[in-house]
Amino acid sequence: MKFLSDEWIETAKRITDEKLDPERDLKKATTSLLNIIENIPPDGIRIYFYISVKNGKIIDMLLDKTGSLLDKDAEFVVTGNYDTFVQILKGEMSTLIALIKNRVKIKGDKVKAFKFVKSIDKLNSCLKEIETEF
Repeated sequence: MKFLSDEWIETAKRITDEKLDPERDLKKATTSLLNIIENIPPDGIRIYFYISVKNGKIIDMLLDKTGSLLDKDAEFVVTGNYDTFVQILKGEMSTLIALIKNRVKIKGDKVKAFKFVKSIDKLNSCLKEIETEF
């Protein structure tokens, strides 16, 4: 299925709900993350991908092409190119390396973000299981 399609998001919700342990994988965290994915082929559009976690359980996973998710007041806003997000989801680059190499920009408490990186990598490993067409 096509990366960031409605079908992909629904599958992502199901897989993360089945496979992620709120305590072990997401450390009972409560946070929100807005990914702004830029330069998406073929037209170079931007997509907003919002994830909300409460007590280690993903409660929202939303997709938007208009920017309306900017109103969500996410704790972290991560901006990067489509290619970088694809590399992270394919497991070719870790979230930490993407941050260190400035391949993604983050707004929010960077110390807290770095503490949450392992949990994000667990989330990404679940998403990697989706047969995805990039």
